[in-house]
Amino acid sequence: MTTSPEDLVATGGNFMTDGLGTGFSSKLILEENPAKTAAEIDTLMRRFMGISRYIKMDVLPYDGIHHIDMHMKLLDEETLLVGQYPPGVSDGPQIEANLQYVLSNFLTPYGRPYKVVRIPMPPDANNQYPSQGGDYRTYTNSTFVNKTVLVPTYELRYDTTALRIYREALPGYNIIGINCNQIIPASGAIHCINKEIGVKEPLFINIPPPVNVHTNLFRVKSVVKTRSGAASVKLFWSVDTLAGYNQANMAPASADTFSADILLPENATKLFYYVEAASNSGKVIRKPMTSPAGALQMSVEITVPVELSLFEGYYQNGKNILYWITSSEMNNRGFEIERNDLREDGAYGSWITVGYVQGAGTSAEINRYNFSDDKITGAKYIYRLKQIDFDGTVSYSKRVNIQSELPYDFTLEQNYPNPFSTTTKIKFTIPTLGLGGTDEGLGGSAQGSGTIGTSGDVPVTLKLYDLLGREVATLVNETKSPGAYEVTLDLSGSLSGEISSGMYFYRLESGNNTITRKMIVIK
Repeated sequence: MTTSPEDLVATGGNFMTDGLGTGFSSKLILEENPAKTAAEIDTLMRRFMGISRYIKMDVLPYDGIHHIDMHMKLLDEETLLVGQYPPGVSDGPQIEANLQYVLSNFLTPYGRPYKVVRIPMPPDANNQYPSQGGDYRTYTNSTFVNKTVLVPTYELRYDTTALRIYREALPGYNIIGINCNQIIPASGAIHCINKEIGVKEPLFINIPPPVNVHTNLFRVKSVVKTRSGAASVKLFWSVDTLAGYNQANMAPASADTFSADILLPENATKLFYYVEAASNSGKVIRKPMTSPAGALQMSVEITVPVELSLFEGYYQNGKNILYWITSSEMNNRGFEIERNDLREDGAYGSWITVGYVQGAGTSAEINRYNFSDDKITGAKYIYRLKQIDFDGTVSYSKRVNIQSELPYDFTLEQNYPNPFSTTTKIKFTIPTLGLGGTDEGLGGSAQGSGTIGTSGDVPVTLKLYDLLGREVATLVNETKSPGAYEVTLDLSGSLSGEISSGMYFYRLESGNNTITRKMIVIK
């Protein structure tokens, strides 16, 4: 990136990456390249450095160089080490604002919230902070060298706490303090004055979180990339590290992806695990590198063979539409859809089978299903799913009520899918009678009072807001008749540049009735 139009100034201390497509910088990157837009910079970073998500934070007022390594460091793909001043001191307020911006708008590459480790930002030898003219002492300006971490140090009374935080956050690593009092007045420490050099044949290992496949059966996947190819990939796991680790060979699942299933004891509460890969050239690497001392760990939650995370239904255009989602499946042959006609006297009729949908067998992935029942003549129905294993074992889902007549409630459903990256659907109903009251939904709340009319059209608005309460988009702003409606939110068009990853709120209003719910965007 040295020749126009692909030239780009990017200061080394102002860039960090997780190795999985996410880059972090301060907005100094925009100031250093005034002739380029943020979108143009993102394009260059994607083309030349594989960065698909470039997170840029506001510069710090008292950090003269505005490098991100002066207050933040990635410890791994999901953990941020962030400097911390006493409340209201120096760059403390801006650091807190930057941290909240990241946590509110971005998830880790595995779709989970970032873990945050805080480390003090100490005053200089005269007890002065940068806002008072003191040196910009920082412990985040450190460097990994294989299994060793070089950490800047200044005074014993502050250093002991900082080094302890590093050792607790990075088990198995050799934490070495380097006195930086002579170089910190130049606004930089260890990370600022070195450059990492790649090896001839890197061996890359990535381990997404394990998935509970069936009861106490877990599936672990690992991505292994090396030029000469992988000779072997092994999984080491334990539920009690004092008893040692078990070993399982990981088999190829697809290109560069390997998989192994492990059966945990039924009383297991923790899983410790790491992967060891060997290339055909003879190189052997573990992830995490300091394993077994630094092995990954997760809490274990035993689930049922088929985990039904969602089962909903609604009436539309003469049909009752059912949709459901499974988080995992084991030995699942399929689902029979059973219907019960609710009689006019309010009593239940008999259950009848109205359809069948084939299951996914054994799957650790999220699976989505739907069924359309067009053979309806009444107004109110109840549905349930009869899940059938290959061995004939059956289990039943919760029941879902659907009424084909006009709704009596003012409702706003959770958008589906959620989280989403490009499109999602939002359903709501405008009632024939104004009922008021409250509605507690999935992650949302509703308040209403009075009536919106017993008949005729009513004004309706559906708007999207960010976490700060700023209106992002208006999805509906018109007069509507009582009934059920569906709106598609599409981020591939004009909204693509307005909405980034993070949490948003959508609000339905009609008369005195208001319902607000959350949605999560992952790009």
